[in-house]
Amino acid sequence: MKTRKIDKRTLKKSLLAITETWTMVCALQEHRRASTVTCRSKRLSDREVLVIRLMQKYPNKITEKTLCKLFGMQYSQVGQMVKRLTGFGVLEKPGRGKGLRLVTNSASVIEDLDRIQANKFMPLCKGLTDEEFHQLINILQKVHKTAQAMFEDRMFAQVAFDFFF
Repeated sequence: MKTRKIDKRTLKKSLLAITETWTMVCALQEHRRASTVTCRSKRLSDREVLVIRLMQKYPNKITEKTLCKLFGMQYSQVGQMVKRLTGFGVLEKPGRGKGLRLVTNSASVIEDLDRIQANKFMPLCKGLTDEEFHQLINILQKVHKTAQAMFEDRMFAQVAFDFFF
């Protein structure tokens, strides 16, 4: 990846835009956390929605240990969340240490979550022109690619140890 040279004024302006946007998005997320997502008459926390999304993106790769690492939670807390999602009929737990799986009929739940999340985030884009909206999508796709690589490195990378005797 090439390092681009940015003048100080542009750097300051871009960092300010990023931090201000981050602040507002975090404030909206915190407000949203005060409530829960209702999907199929079940109330899901943000973390539960995130687990479903990650399992969709990484089939059979997300384990309870991965979730402990991701959320900084104790195994028992993650176990309660997994038990709740299993009871909801969204995922199945094949066995200790194995990747959690979405059940085959979870597609309708995911469609509901897509609709719910789109309804929550689309108002943020109402001031954009069509051209700006398409530019935003292109930028977000690039940011997503980088964020995905960082996530995979943090959650799934095997740590190599060199032992010198």
